[in-house]
Order: sequence, then C-alpha cells, then structure tokens
Amino acid sequence: MVNLRKVLITSNGPESNPELDNISSFLFKNSKKILLIPGFSERSDIIVDKIKEKYPKSIVFDLNKDNSYYNDIDGLIFCGGYPDKILINLKSKGFDKILGKITVPVMASSAGSLVIGEKCIITPDEDYPDLLVLQGLKLVPFSVEVHYESSNEKYLKNLDKNIYGIYDGSGIFWDGEIKLIGRVKHLNDFNNRQNN
Repeated sequence: MVNLRKVLITSNGPESNPELDNISSFLFKNSKKILLIPGFSERSDIIVDKIKEKYPKSIVFDLNKDNSYYNDIDGLIFCGGYPDKILINLKSKGFDKILGKITVPVMASSAGSLVIGEKCIITPDEDYPDLLVLQGLKLVPFSVEVHYESSNEKYLKNLDKNIYGIYDGSGIFWDGEIKLIGRVKHLNDFNNRQNN
C-alpha cells in the first residue's frame, strides 16, 4: 500500500519548466528540514548548492553525510545521478525500510525519479550498456522513464504497462491522482497501439 503524499517527478529538474518550478516552490515553501538523497554523480555538489540556494530557510541534510534526521524531516528530494547507486546507498543505511512511513512532500529528478517508482527501469545509455530493471521504492504506484525519447520504446514495450515516459522539461505531480505536466507519454498508449 502506498502512503498518500505529494510527489513531484521531473526528468531534468523543476527549473526546466515554470509550472514544475511553481509546484516545487509550493511543496517546500514551509519546509525547515529537507533530506537530500544524493545521486552519486560528478555534479552532486552543484545540485546540493542549487537546492540550498532555492530553499534558503531550510536546513538541507545530505543522506551521505548525516543520516540521523529520518523522523524529523519535512521534505525529501531525490537527486539525479546513478539510480542503482542511489538504491544501494538507501538499502545500506536501512532508509528504504522507513520510506513508506514518511509522508512528507517528495521531489525527484532524473535518476531520483527512476528509483521512487514501482520499478526502477534503466534503459541503455553511455553509463548502462544493457536494460536494467530493479525493484523501486514504491513511493508512487507507477514507474517512469526519464529523458524520454521514442527510441527507448523498444526497451519498454514488453515491460509493465504502467510506465510514463517523461520528456526533458516535463514531469508528473502525484497526490493520489496523476497530473501530467508538459510532454509525458503513458506507455500503456504505446502497448495499445502495438496490439491494434
């Protein structure tokens, strides 16, 4: 069972679309303690600095550096980077076990968006030569493909039909219901088209 929470899922960050940016500002406007889930990319420090700049009244905790704030946070941000490393890090700290109990607002970008779904689907690219499907964190009752391009459909067409392809500059807001923002494709549409 998925706990009801407000979740903003983006392909390449909320600043890429004014509507996404407005939603992220609304979600975290009263946040005093935001826990940041790092993505283990070479840009991680830049991402942390951007988040601290955007939410100056918040104390941003990096899960890599301090994992004592699980029960005291009022916001959760999953960064881009390497989804398999994010999942390994969360499991090694036991954080995956308590995520279901945390109902604070959540924002995820890129790789962070992949890990919060039912399944973490990693399509081949320069970092991952083969399709990889891992168990996601199940913070939302669907899976996503970020940086979506129609060429990725060949990898996704035989997977679960509850997948959304999110183009860059787009996203999904979920609060028990799905609101698509920008260019988002429900892969069930692709599977239906193939069956006709």
